Amino acid sequence: MSALYNPVDVSLAEGLQTVDFVFVALATISVFDYAINLDDEVMFILNSRWTSAKVVYIICRYTPFLIWGVQGPLILETNMDPSVCLPLFAGTTGLTMIILCGSEYIFLLRTYALWACSRRVQVVLLASFVVILVPIVTVLAKYQTTVTTSKPPLSIMPGCNLQSHNQTFLAAYALLVLFELEVFILSVYRVLKYYRDSRSQLLKILARHSIFYFACALALGLMNICAVFFLPNYFSGFFGVFQAIAQGLLVTKMQFYLWKADQEPMLPSLSTIDFPNVVAERTGVQYHCQM
Repeated sequence: MSALYNPVDVSLAEGLQTVDFVFVALATISVFDYAINLDDEVMFILNSRWTSAKVVYIICRYTPFLIWGVQGPLILETNMDPSVCLPLFAGTTGLTMIILCGSEYIFLLRTYALWACSRRVQVVLLASFVVILVPIVTVLAKYQTTVTTSKPPLSIMPGCNLQSHNQTFLAAYALLVLFELEVFILSVYRVLKYYRDSRSQLLKILARHSIFYFACALALGLMNICAVFFLPNYFSGFFGVFQAIAQGLLVTKMQFYLWKADQEPMLPSLSTIDFPNVVAERTGVQYHCQM
């Protein structure tokens, strides 16, 4: 092959092929997870209350299928027109941000529950969420205008090569990290104040989930940012999708586990907001609220 093709092109083709293989592996893992948990999925969707958190859960849980549908031509089709690739790249970026923002919204609700559905905390969290959401949409819209694609270096390779792009989209991930930090601080403050004295098992589950989710989200965000600076362009799209799939899977698993734990007859109900019956308990007093 080295006698027929430029070594640089061969190296680029191998990198693109590696990304395609990893995308296929992620899709396979996602489908396998849905297959083995189908009974639980149906039980949760049919038996839990319809709330905004449930709607966001479904979005985070099933949007990956849309991503795989968009990625399909990029992985399988050869001799693609680069102009056709641009909307596919844009669609993938938009869908990944939908999953990431949905994941943050679910943990916003969990923090709201930890604060016994405080009206002031609700206003602060929703205002912060809107404040980061508007710049994220603006940044992504501007980012899409800077993306350029080209045909793969080898004609036998499928999809397109992400030739160049502006790194302004990093601002979107940075805003998400800042929001996660705010939610994490609010959660930890509440947990340190009431965790030891609380008898609520669901409150303890919420606390553990918040800490674990923030650690994973921060690690994935930093990995994504490092990939943009230190790896070739074609890896940046992959790590963005990987972060969205991983966080979406994590948050939906935690959400289902919380709902399932709430169905246990021996546990005190954690009722609340708009995910399945969450209760913030403080010194024996229960708070019920809707968001």
